[in-house]
Amino acid sequence: MKKTRVAAYCRASRGGAEPEHSLKAQADFYKDMICSTPSFQFAGIHAEIASGLNTKHRSEFRKLLQDCKKSKVDLIFTKSVSIFARNTIDFLNAIRQPRSWGVDVYFENERILLSKERTETAMSIYAAFM
Repeated sequence: MKKTRVAAYCRASRGGAEPEHSLKAQADFYKDMICSTPSFQFAGIHAEIASGLNTKHRSEFRKLLQDCKKSKVDLIFTKSVSIFARNTIDFLNAIRQPRSWGVDVYFENERILLSKERTETAMSIYAAFM
């Protein structure tokens, strides 16, 4: 039986309190969760301290998308919609790419599995309220 290759994207803002601690906590949580799930194969943690306002300044996010494009990842876990992107346009662009490559995204806080959402309209509403 083929295992699902799972990666996590973790981000902390520079302006937040103790960004290094927040980032380490997110990364440790996802690594433990992925590695302890028998049906998952660990595909990496992409973690960075960066603003969520623009994806072009987030090197780890871009590396994650490249791994997805190269078929190294089947599923991405992230803490929330706001971790993935902080503005609606970047968010919609960020979810279109993995989706086009057959990669699913799970937003933990919102309990959203991208493949279960019917429209981008619903996702843009979440992005607008982040």
